[in-house]
Amino acid sequence: MRVPTADGAVIPSGHELLGAEASATFDIDRSTPQSTVSGAASWSQTVPLGDIVEYLLVTIGPRLTAVGAGLRDARQLLVWQRGDKPRQLMSDPRLRVIAEFALAVMARHESEVAANFLRSSQPTLDDDSPLLLIAGANSEEELTVVQKRVRAAVRAFIAG
Repeated sequence: MRVPTADGAVIPSGHELLGAEASATFDIDRSTPQSTVSGAASWSQTVPLGDIVEYLLVTIGPRLTAVGAGLRDARQLLVWQRGDKPRQLMSDPRLRVIAEFALAVMARHESEVAANFLRSSQPTLDDDSPLLLIAGANSEEELTVVQKRVRAAVRAFIAG
C-alpha cells in the first residue's frame, strides 16, 4: 500500500514494519471538498479490509484505529490486516468509515492532522469526536447517520 501526502505525492507506507505485502495504490480528485470526500468514500468501500487496516495503522495509529473499530485491544487489528474477517458485526463498516475520513483529510493535510481531526471534538458535530461517534454506532443504520454527519464535518474542515 502507498499513502498519499497532503501535497499529492505518494510514499511507501512502511509496511516493512507492519509485515504487509499490499501493493494497492489510489488517487482521489482533490479539486473540491465534495470530490475529495466522494473519492475517499469510493476507495474505502472497494479496498480489501486488510489494506484498510494497514492504511489506518500507518496513518492514525493502532490506538485510534482500535477505538474506532470498537476494540479494547489493538492486537486484533494485525489479524485482520493479514486477511482474517472480523467476528464483531460492526468492525468492518466502522473501519471503512474511519478510513474514508482519514483519507479525505489527508488529501489536504498530513496524517497527524487526520488523527487529530478524528479524535478531537468538532464544533460541527456538537463538540463530539468523530471517532467516538463512529465507535458508538451499533447498527448499520446508526453508522449511516453518523457517517452523513461526519462527512459534512470533513467537507467543512477541508474547505477551510
